[in-house]
Amino acid sequence: MRLVRFDAITARAYRDYVSEWEASAEAMIPVSSRPLNLAFEDRLAQWRLAETDEAFTVGFVPNTVFFLADETGLLLGALSYRPRLNDRLRLNGGHLGFGIRPGHRRRGLGHWLLAHAVATLPCLDAPGFLVTCDEDNLASQRTIESCGGVLEDRFPFEAGWTRRYRLATSGPGPRRQ
Repeated sequence: MRLVRFDAITARAYRDYVSEWEASAEAMIPVSSRPLNLAFEDRLAQWRLAETDEAFTVGFVPNTVFFLADETGLLLGALSYRPRLNDRLRLNGGHLGFGIRPGHRRRGLGHWLLAHAVATLPCLDAPGFLVTCDEDNLASQRTIESCGGVLEDRFPFEAGWTRRYRLATSGPGPRRQ
């Protein structure tokens, strides 16, 4: 397994990834990995722009999308990486958002993805990475906690409750499954 930037994936692999999410009728997570009804090249251009400080001009923070790929190039999951946060992301979203495609869950891939990100990506905000999840998302809670996440607080947000965790940047490394 490897973590690859968005610009290292193929259109075919991405279409396959999106198709599985659509067939599941689940919302694709993280939000920043969604196709937004754009052609692949146009989505790549948007992801390139989102990495820059230009994101600030439209109310966002720089964000890089990574994908978890196996040795064949199959996309197994995605990660949204934000080295700095704005006020909204401090409440809900955090530095890292991640999701595993529906047919590949319960294999330790979420743990590998999150642990690898924490071990290799810089966090420009102190103290460590902020990662959030919905109160009813037990799988994400377990994954975040297995990577060393410490519950900071929980609070009502929009239609439900959000849990906010801190992960030290020197947490446990990725484990292979």
